[in-house]
Amino acid sequence: MATTNFKGQSVKVIGEFIKVGSVAPNFDLVKTDLSSFSLKELNGKNMILNIFPSLDTG
Repeated sequence: MATTNFKGQSVKVIGEFIKVGSVAPNFDLVKTDLSSFSLKELNGKNMILNIFPSLDTG
């Protein structure tokens, strides 16, 4: 279990953070047109993951 800071407080998160330069596990997302997207569609291309809390997080 990893920890991070949220609003100055240390919080535990489920799982572990991906290390810089490592291969990300496959995942599925929903695109803005409600179609699905899978990491495997990029077929080995480099990508940047920008992860942030939900927009409705206070």
